[in-house]
Amino acid sequence: MSQLSMNLCATCKGIFTGLQLLRQEQPHHELREHYLVAARLGCYICGIIVRSVQWQAIDPAAPFKSVWYLSPLLNRPTGWLKLAIDSAWEDVDDDTVSFSSEEALALHDAAVRPDFCGPEGLADAFVMPKPPIWSFLLQPAADVHINVGDYDPPIGLESPTMLDIAVHWLSECQTKHSACGAKNPGFYPTRLIEIMTDDAVRVVLTQEQPPKGAYASLSHCWGRSKALKLLQSNIEQLKVDIKIIDLPTSYREAITVCRRFQFRYIWIDSLCIIQDSYEDWKREATTMKDVYQNSIMNIAMAAAADNSEASFESRDLGLLRPLNIEAEWEGLCKSEYYLQDEDMYDNEMNDCPLRRRAWVIQEVFLTPRSLNLTKSQLWWECRELEACEAYPNGLPSAWSGTAQNGLPGKFHDVADACDRWDRLVETYSECQLTVLQDKMVAFSGLAQHFQDFLQGDRYIAGLWRSQLPQSLFWQSRHIRPCYRPTTYRAPSWSWASIEGPVNFESNREFVHGDIRSLCTILDITTFTDDHTETGPLSGGYIRVRGRLTQVGKLNDGISVQLPDGSWDYIKGSDEERRGGYTDSWSFFHCDECSSNGEVMFSYLDGLDAECCSGGRVDRAARVTKHWATWDGSFFALPIVEFHKEDKKVRGGLILCRFQEWPVHIYQRVGSFTAVGGITIGELEKRSVEKTIMIL
Repeated sequence: MSQLSMNLCATCKGIFTGLQLLRQEQPHHELREHYLVAARLGCYICGIIVRSVQWQAIDPAAPFKSVWYLSPLLNRPTGWLKLAIDSAWEDVDDDTVSFSSEEALALHDAAVRPDFCGPEGLADAFVMPKPPIWSFLLQPAADVHINVGDYDPPIGLESPTMLDIAVHWLSECQTKHSACGAKNPGFYPTRLIEIMTDDAVRVVLTQEQPPKGAYASLSHCWGRSKALKLLQSNIEQLKVDIKIIDLPTSYREAITVCRRFQFRYIWIDSLCIIQDSYEDWKREATTMKDVYQNSIMNIAMAAAADNSEASFESRDLGLLRPLNIEAEWEGLCKSEYYLQDEDMYDNEMNDCPLRRRAWVIQEVFLTPRSLNLTKSQLWWECRELEACEAYPNGLPSAWSGTAQNGLPGKFHDVADACDRWDRLVETYSECQLTVLQDKMVAFSGLAQHFQDFLQGDRYIAGLWRSQLPQSLFWQSRHIRPCYRPTTYRAPSWSWASIEGPVNFESNREFVHGDIRSLCTILDITTFTDDHTETGPLSGGYIRVRGRLTQVGKLNDGISVQLPDGSWDYIKGSDEERRGGYTDSWSFFHCDECSSNGEVMFSYLDGLDAECCSGGRVDRAARVTKHWATWDGSFFALPIVEFHKEDKKVRGGLILCRFQEWPVHIYQRVGSFTAVGGITIGELEKRSVEKTIMIL
């Protein structure tokens, strides 16, 4: 073994020697204490494991043992392998999958046959044991050594060389990347923070004191710290002097970065927007697209959940770079690899506190380049390069693809732009908002950016007119409470009406062939508070012509009314036959659920004729009820039809209405999916074509 391979404990070294068989479980450490001791002594693998979030999920009192196994990786060059270490309970054998001798010998084949991909169905058939599980990439050194380079990481932000690599990234970006420039280089925000000395900064009004040079922007989590804010009462004082020592940690770190880059100005929201003036906030919020698109670089405090927290708190130079090892497997030539935590990007970027903040989604997307300070290292993202201290020359092209954060660059076409929009909405819906009424405003910068590309299209309550009715077929994800806020935020047919994660069900990635529309949008209108298409909403409606079927909910399936007046599953469907989901089945999904998972629904009450005719619902009150207490009617409105896994699928909205409402008025409370000829045919047979208005 080479000297570079010695950063492993004896147990982990054993992974890379002897006869190793693909997917065959081998014993690893038997006690939690063994991991802790090995990590303390500098083992690369054990060190990453004990610092992970997954490690905290293990009950110290529970029986413990761990196993490891190797498997090939799809969609990567030949020779890339995955090392999985599973922390399993004593009944681990009940949860794992056994493999034939043909499959077990596949590691040898993978090493000597460049075209090997395993027995038919092998890659899809393997089922991972229950979590927690840690995955490491074995990357052939020849594939990634250029990316790893000879970078020598400094200790931390206090080191004078800490930001040298970031300065290099920016220099390369400015001189070589044509896609990363500011959209309007002459733009400046209304206010900026000017760095005057080593000890002081001040607020400047750019119209009164035109800046000399570029400005940086800041993305951060406010948290609960009582940081200094720009107020109507202190604006004159802050225009004179702000002591840097009085600022929270995140701001001080950002100023340190600016000084190293020789940036004289930085935009910080809490110091550049008057926090006790709604008019100033509303005016400045509409310029977010310009603020971030035209900053020379965005500084993102990814690791800090609060402004008082510091970056790099988990920085360990021994774990930062990929580990260079030599595998000496029996019967094979020595192979040199770089070993890397596969979840590195997710742990440090995707799952960091900053990216759980709803406002940051548009900040990350709109900025041409971003320097991220995470819990262990610097990450660089621009429209042409993604790099970090572990891979200072750029992430390997075959690394994983998970690090593609959606920076805009250039869309291939309208379909690509709309797909990107759907994915951004899904990500945004998972994030948290301190003020629920900010839902539309915090996404308005993105909407404005997409409008620049989707010329001639129309933005409507978080959706695009060209994508209707397909985009109406979204579904809430009940991984946490989902609800419509008491204060009106958006029409019921918009994903923005829901507080909670959503996804679009007719994702082109999973649909086979074309998607056929089953209804016609006749008219669509929204009312915004600020008279802009992307602002906060005060009302709206959609007039649609389609086929309605009165339905009920039975467990998770659709029920229909029988001749005797009772309600039951569709005759002949899988639900009615209790046959499992095979040929014809339905799924009745409710938009809202409580904190304990109970199905809920809500609707706007007090809808008089004037309110309904104009679509303005300012006077209506939201009523929330448990599903079992509903005494109105439900209707299924088909929206789209497509094929998935060789089966015909119809999807649409579940609408509600009360008898006292105007006859054409409905509100959305859920969605439905109908699969197979029996279910689809029965709903079609019972349907009646109508023109309705959905609020």
